[in-house]
Amino acid sequence: MKSYNEIIYDQAYQHENPLSAMIELTCKCNWKCEHCYVEHSHNDVYTLFNLKKILKVLKLNGIHEIVYIGGEIFTRKDIMDIIQLTRKMYFDVILESNVSIINEKVIAELKNAHIKMVSCSLYCLDESIHNDISKTKDSLKQVLLNLELLKNSGIAVQVKIPLMKKNYDYFEDVILYCRENNFEVKINSCIFPKISGESVDDLNITKEELSDKINLIDQINTSYFGSEPRNKD
Repeated sequence: MKSYNEIIYDQAYQHENPLSAMIELTCKCNWKCEHCYVEHSHNDVYTLFNLKKILKVLKLNGIHEIVYIGGEIFTRKDIMDIIQLTRKMYFDVILESNVSIINEKVIAELKNAHIKMVSCSLYCLDESIHNDISKTKDSLKQVLLNLELLKNSGIAVQVKIPLMKKNYDYFEDVILYCRENNFEVKINSCIFPKISGESVDDLNITKEELSDKINLIDQINTSYFGSEPRNKD
């Protein structure tokens, strides 16, 4: 017998209806990551009032999952109001955050709101490399502390690894850390160009480096290359 989620996805596929929407809440961020494509000088994108109108339209069009992204969404003073509103409208909620400025109180509120997942980036377990990428002092300590708190609270966690020259030799340590903590892992080997037009070519790994690790990346991301899916047996 199919699960509730499988039935929903099957029906959405048959009727070509989207199920998930991603909403950028802010361009502000407390980190200054060297690879980030966002210009952090912008103000918050939507007011709570406008968001409510948008969510009503999305609900009418069959969307049942909202992914909130930034910038850093927890720089918004009304972020918990936004999350509570979204849950009251019976959306599943996924939060993309660097998790560095949350705390036990916030995590307890997220737990009580029954959010679906928190997704964050983790560049490296070497403090000097991680902090150099984030351009923020003590960023790794803050992330690891709050990932532990999220795990202890029972909130599902996804860790994303942007693969770059600086962390290429160390990203497998992050995979092991995630496996030990039962965190979902996703690896992104493409660094997007910045909105300002500034080049990121010096950050990207080479084709040869990608080729050496592509099977591992493919396995971790549970994706495939080619016209037909791989046999999962």
